[in-house]
Amino acid sequence: MKKAASGAMVFLIMMVAAVSAEAHSTKGRIRVSLDKEVIGIDDIAYFAESYVHRQLYQSKFEKSKRRFYVKEFDRVAQKDGRVDIYFTVLDMKKNTTFDDTMTLSRKKSGVWSYTPEGGGPPVEVYTYVNKFGYYHEKYLFPASACGLAAALCAFGVIRIRKKRGEKK
Repeated sequence: MKKAASGAMVFLIMMVAAVSAEAHSTKGRIRVSLDKEVIGIDDIAYFAESYVHRQLYQSKFEKSKRRFYVKEFDRVAQKDGRVDIYFTVLDMKKNTTFDDTMTLSRKKSGVWSYTPEGGGPPVEVYTYVNKFGYYHEKYLFPASACGLAAALCAFGVIRIRKKRGEKK
């Protein structure tokens, strides 16, 4: 009976891990610099989760590799060119949680960046967007707008020629 219970627990943990990993899958998405004016949790989740897991606590704790994870995003507070991200961190070594924040600032180019607390160069914030939507917005929409303008010009030229032909 004990083995069945532990097997069920392992299965449950695997299912939860699979669902949470799939929720932030990058399949069918492309990495782009975050330059939106208004930022939501979904926009910064890819960057914040990765940065917390890999770099945020390297200077504060020994053996920080694979130790810290974002457990939950609490809120995003945005004012002018600054965004404060509030989240709960899970410390796997101590099996505890604590609250923390990251502050992003917007560069003149419009791209958001994070400046580490201990100094160092600003880190450009990125997000992942749907490939189709990205290519549509970046290439297809401008091309179709140019095509529409060309079609309107051609229509105007044909109409003018037709009117001139009728007057003769």
